Amino acid sequence: MLLAYLFSPKEALAWSHEKRARNRKTPRPKKERGRPRKANPKRAPRDHYGTREYDHAIERACEKAGIPTWSPNRLRHLAATRIRKEFGIESARIILGHASAVTSEIYAEIDREKVQEIMGKLG
Repeated sequence: MLLAYLFSPKEALAWSHEKRARNRKTPRPKKERGRPRKANPKRAPRDHYGTREYDHAIERACEKAGIPTWSPNRLRHLAATRIRKEFGIESARIILGHASAVTSEIYAEIDREKVQEIMGKLG
């Protein structure tokens, strides 16, 4: 199975440069025409985003959309909770890569529906 990153800073920067060039109102100066961009810039974009960049991008998008900010780590918590509900805490531990189920307990919330069902039967 081939794994690849979903988002690429290199591709995003190339897209941004292309869009800016397409929407340019004035022609480029003669000295810049036909000249490629710097081959080895001091800060070249990486092939993938790190967790800090990903968090920051989501935060900016939330602010721009006018919605409350959230963290991608919440997706991990949601997945852990769903896996625990369906398959148990041990399965959640394995999938999350935790050495101990105690750590998985932090991520996976308890199944509140199951608690209500049990309490309803007990009276």
